[in-house]
Amino acid sequence: LRQIAEDHKHNTLFISGRVGSYVALEAELEQQLGLNGRKVSDEALNAAIIEQDVRLIVIYDMHMLVRPVMGGFAELAKLNSLFDRIHAPCIWGVSIDRYAWQLIRRARSSYSTSDTVVGLRPWTDEQIGEFIETSCEAIGLVPDFSKLRVPRQYMDTAQEEIEERNRAGIYNMIASLSRGNPSIAIRMFADAIRLNPDSGAEVVLPVTSDDK
Repeated sequence: LRQIAEDHKHNTLFISGRVGSYVALEAELEQQLGLNGRKVSDEALNAAIIEQDVRLIVIYDMHMLVRPVMGGFAELAKLNSLFDRIHAPCIWGVSIDRYAWQLIRRARSSYSTSDTVVGLRPWTDEQIGEFIETSCEAIGLVPDFSKLRVPRQYMDTAQEEIEERNRAGIYNMIASLSRGNPSIAIRMFADAIRLNPDSGAEVVLPVTSDDK
């Protein structure tokens, strides 16, 4: 979505759905348009979008508005009403986790959510490993893999050093457990780090997160 935003000549708004609240999402939209602090009418909203030449509005992590419980689509329904209220010539681009998308489709709510669906391929073991290492370098973290006992099915026997075997094994394990989702993978790796004042950052075996 960022690549698309960079390739066109008009303005783009990026709005987070991570709070899981439509009210917060709409407030962020109004704030980015400079309309915060007062009651905003549909006319003012559309006029601001046209005046500022916004042609792409991106909502990322939109699946946070959905809950697998009774009434769990209420926030999504409110967002759909916002889509209907905007008549300015703009495109909505949203990112949704593939498993949440399956839930939305089974609830027959997909018709009001998107016109075109593009599925992103899962990341490979190598890409997940490179992502973890790049993230560690960015914050100056040197993880210690030497004390691990990686399950045999994830062990990379091509590596001679035990720490390198463990490193590759953990990357394979995290890639498998996260099913190639980099966002989940990096969180799993963060949860697998134990900071010790004496020995630094020790890596332990990752655990599968619960449904939440």
